[in-house]
Amino acid sequence: MNDQIIGIIRTALPKIMDYGLGFAGAIIVFFVGKLLIRAVLSVLQGFMRRADFDQTIIDFGSNIVNICLLFLVLLMSANTMGFDTSSFLAVVGAAGLAIGLALKGSLDNVASGFMVVALRQVHVGDYIEISGKEGFVQSIKVFNTTLRTRDFKTIIIPNSIFTSETVTNYTTAGRLRAQLVFGISYEDVMETPEPFVGVKTMNESSIDFDIHAWVSIEDYWAVKWELTEVAKMTLEAEGITIPFPQRDVHFYPHSTPLKLERLNPKQEPLEGQKAS
Repeated sequence: MNDQIIGIIRTALPKIMDYGLGFAGAIIVFFVGKLLIRAVLSVLQGFMRRADFDQTIIDFGSNIVNICLLFLVLLMSANTMGFDTSSFLAVVGAAGLAIGLALKGSLDNVASGFMVVALRQVHVGDYIEISGKEGFVQSIKVFNTTLRTRDFKTIIIPNSIFTSETVTNYTTAGRLRAQLVFGISYEDVMETPEPFVGVKTMNESSIDFDIHAWVSIEDYWAVKWELTEVAKMTLEAEGITIPFPQRDVHFYPHSTPLKLERLNPKQEPLEGQKAS
């Protein structure tokens, strides 16, 4: 019995040593490859910045190079462990159609990402609105785009949405128009002097006025909030009422009492009638 165990150990030990050394070598190859990828990306990004590339192209290109190099490092690691990577690549090539159909959504995101970067309609740092979300573009990657909202929330949007829905870019023109709406009471509207602002809406209990002012993009929110505060204080200082929703209800008395009649003689007498 002991001789059999010793024989099994002697037979399995070389294989265990081979797999152990292969596994250790694969780990070394992977981490060294990661360090080399980081160095290559650093050099590439530095070159693109010196060549005055747009930050959007720098980020997107770096992301593509990182994915490709990481795939090569994984293949090298698998080869170090003793796996036949050539057979693996042959299987992947033969099953390319099936893999493409299975990853259709991801491939759509990749293609849309290339279109966003190539058409240059959205850049890193732009303030955009898409699919009901808005924020500053932080990065455009291969599969998704990251937005940062004004309250520092992070929104991750698939790139395919950029080619299927409307995108509003608030940064393209280089400036924004601050639009404020204020409602005042009907009793406070004066015929003279002629108002500088325009009437927007005649509501049930107020008249709404629009105030428009052109501001730079970086000053938009500060100007809008300050104008809102100044307008409110000015209206109150001038004794102009900022109304709340209200409605007048008028009751008109009838000269003759309401007469109720039965449509069916078999029905019970209605309230206010005598039984016949």
